[in-house]
Amino acid sequence: MHRMQDLGRRDPVGSAVLTATARETRRLLSGEAVLLRPEEAVLETALGCWVMQMESRNLTAGYIEDSYRAVLRFRDHTNDYPWNWSAGDLEAWSSELLAGRQARTVRTLQNHIGRFLGYLLDPAYEWAAVCEHYFGTHPVQVCSEWNTIRQHGEGSSPGRARSRGLSSGTSSTTATPASSERAAPARRGRSPPPGTRRCSRRSTPGACAAASCAAWT
Repeated sequence: MHRMQDLGRRDPVGSAVLTATARETRRLLSGEAVLLRPEEAVLETALGCWVMQMESRNLTAGYIEDSYRAVLRFRDHTNDYPWNWSAGDLEAWSSELLAGRQARTVRTLQNHIGRFLGYLLDPAYEWAAVCEHYFGTHPVQVCSEWNTIRQHGEGSSPGRARSRGLSSGTSSTTATPASSERAAPARRGRSPPPGTRRCSRRSTPGACAAASCAAWT
């Protein structure tokens, strides 16, 4: 697992996370980095920075490991990278999982995916700009109240719980990331994150234009 070792020890932990992430994203955007396998390099670096962000929130090691593995698991299911994931990918994966697992387990996995994408879309971390630079597109939030497990109602099974928030006991602190108070990338018609180009992905209802990730951050 990629880890940063050169954090400024005098900075507050949250500030150090932002500094280290900015250092990595600027290196990737500068053109100085020669990436033989850019997809793997960007994903590995983004995951490493996300892990560091969760550590800065004092989340438990078990929860961080589960979050990390959930992203890799979804990547393996889609056989694609986060900047190409769609809502349909999440729905197909969730339906498959629900055939053999409890709804609470699937809800937790959905939460991990939603929070990782929320992290990538947070303008403070510039991952949308990195993805645009290398791949001509950026991630979108594929998790919403319309395709994730919710409280009982509107046809959901009694065992399904609201998708927002974590299952009890998964972390030692609040489940809200440090990025929750920052503005999420805007929907179509508003300004995109600084430094990003127009997304090259074909626009479909709810599929692109960097959908709001407020429910997952």
